Amino acid sequence: MNERSVPVDPELDAHLRNTLTAVAMTVDTLPVRPERTSRRRRRRRRRVVLAAGLTTLAVPTLGFVYLHSGPGTVERLPTEHAIFHGKSGGDEYWLVPTFHKDVCGNLLPGVELVSKRRNPIGAGWDTAGVGFEGFPTKDGCHGKQIEPKSPDEADWLATRLGRRDDRTSNWVVVGAFHPRVRSVRITTSAGGPRIASTVPRPDDPNGPRYSAITAPGGATWAKLTLLDERGIPIPGGVRDFDLRGRQKN
Repeated sequence: MNERSVPVDPELDAHLRNTLTAVAMTVDTLPVRPERTSRRRRRRRRRVVLAAGLTTLAVPTLGFVYLHSGPGTVERLPTEHAIFHGKSGGDEYWLVPTFHKDVCGNLLPGVELVSKRRNPIGAGWDTAGVGFEGFPTKDGCHGKQIEPKSPDEADWLATRLGRRDDRTSNWVVVGAFHPRVRSVRITTSAGGPRIASTVPRPDDPNGPRYSAITAPGGATWAKLTLLDERGIPIPGGVRDFDLRGRQKN
């Protein structure tokens, strides 16, 4: 898939690349398949795109995750549109419909995680997002949000609350899910299990659902399980992750 190289500020480029190495994680929640199938799915993955402070991570299924670091100045937090709100480790955070745009000036699909500690008034925006979409155009535009076809499909991003390089800050895992996924169960090296509900965007009540679930800052691994409306695990919707940046399986 062709993508256009977009010039970026060298310092911002280095910051974003270091951030991705340290804290970003994308997850393929499809069932384990024979190696031949795995190779075929890997060929569908998109490469990393850097554009004007927006970092889009390669993802294995239908969706995308990204870290947004500037431009723009925080004048207020868009909490009135939040679909999810939580507090953890002295920080407060919200999931809101995306409000940042891609290189073509279109609003990104999905939701953004807005941390109060990472987005003080007067500073530049520092958010993370996740969602489902159609394949991007060669110019890097993001397609209209679409519904994932299989209930075991999901896209994830793990990042820190507070500064991304602060290893004492709690983890937060943000996910985009098939409409059948009504909650997510997490167990970590630091304890659990705990369950978080999923919610849709208000403008797409029957579409993908989203959630944010925290883990202690010292956790080194997490086990995530997708649950249906009866609380029963969805086949293929279980993965173990290394929170230090490497997927276990």
